[in-house]
Amino acid sequence: MPGSEDVKRGVDVATVFISYRMRSEFEVRRRLKRAHLSNEDAGIVIARMKEMKLIDDEAFAGAYARDQIIGKNRGPMRVTSGLLALGIDKEMSGAAIEEVVAEHDTFELAMTLGEKRWAKLDAVENLASRKKRVFEYLVRRGYTFGDSRRVIDELERTGGRS
Repeated sequence: MPGSEDVKRGVDVATVFISYRMRSEFEVRRRLKRAHLSNEDAGIVIARMKEMKLIDDEAFAGAYARDQIIGKNRGPMRVTSGLLALGIDKEMSGAAIEEVVAEHDTFELAMTLGEKRWAKLDAVENLASRKKRVFEYLVRRGYTFGDSRRVIDELERTGGRS
């Protein structure tokens, strides 16, 4: 069978690559390309890895979303762009994020981050500047404009404490 040695080598490369953490099909395919496997051989390797349940984009998207939102305090918008960059389609990304957001209120997560940033900016006496800096920080972290605005309003109302 032509390419069977390459397929065997590709399975080894892919297995080592996913041994460190879960990977998307896109990441594995890109790694196989770097290992100079043909598209045909890479397709065979990917199919075998899926059969062995070592590649599962849906499970990957869920784990990634959970880790980013809960573990790294990133907002849904930033997590979506991260998943898209890793080759996960928009529908699967949205479903994974929705599942995490259903369990954990993103406003509360944003509020916690906003309070910490507000406290760090204690030396900034200009209230408008302080609010702007906290708002921009939350948006950079991937929180929606609506959640970020609500956080700023709440911080201003309570003086930075919830």
